Amino acid sequence: MNNSEQKNCSRCENWLSVEGENGECRSHAPQTVVVQAGDTTNFETLFPKTIASDWCGEFEQAV
Repeated sequence: MNNSEQKNCSRCENWLSVEGENGECRSHAPQTVVVQAGDTTNFETLFPKTIASDWCGEFEQAV
């Protein structure tokens, strides 16, 4: 098993499983996203969407 397989989102303290293999990274505050459709502008605040096998350099082992 390589390092990215051991330190993936599903094993991270900052990851929240939303549905199955899909989840959200909670390492940092959510980010505001601007969505414009025609004349309408909407603002949404979202955590980055990830899947369980994703990984990054900010891994924190879940307890």
